[in-house]
Amino acid sequence: MKQKKMIIFIVIALIATIKFAYTIIVNDNFIKKYSNGVYDEEYVKKLLVLNIQEPYIAHYNYGNTLYQLNKYNEAKTEYEEALKTVSYNRECDVRVNLALTEINLIDTEQKSDDLIKEIENIQKVLLEDNCATTDQKGRDKKSQDLYDLLEQLKNSGGQSGQQGGSEGNEPDNPNGENVIENEQEKIGKIKQSRQKASQGRNPSNDHDYNLDYKDKVW
Repeated sequence: MKQKKMIIFIVIALIATIKFAYTIIVNDNFIKKYSNGVYDEEYVKKLLVLNIQEPYIAHYNYGNTLYQLNKYNEAKTEYEEALKTVSYNRECDVRVNLALTEINLIDTEQKSDDLIKEIENIQKVLLEDNCATTDQKGRDKKSQDLYDLLEQLKNSGGQSGQQGGSEGNEPDNPNGENVIENEQEKIGKIKQSRQKASQGRNPSNDHDYNLDYKDKVW
């Protein structure tokens, strides 16, 4: 009886070892493909198979691939799955990418009040676990920068027409850059930057605002 249990234990351990080695090999190959601008959805799906060690990595990487393929609804689902098991030190990276995905899903033709509500809901994603904070003391710079940018979008919308000069010139913001006309145009600018991003970048690099984001998948 003891010998039988030992055999079963060895078989299970062997299967787990093989699966773990398989996952590492597949993930390494995925990172190489992704870094070279090859977003292979079918290949990255292999990471989801029986992934019990760090399932959030598979969902996060799959989400990045879907994002690069402009499949934002599907990417959102994968990032939300990643958040269920993600480690504390990587949580904020997932939240940034989820927030950027939700920005790409915004309908910029809706009423201003509804648009502001959507922006606030995206900000809530970044506020979880203090990735960002309302007093600009978030534990993650990427999350805080994106939160502050969304706050700027929310607060500056519709104000430029009231604050312009006598000839209708747009006012300058504190950084000396021209204030864009409204929230819709600013969000459109964030979306357009997705098309200009260099190959191999993850969603958290898609912006026109020179935020200090790192290129990486796990």
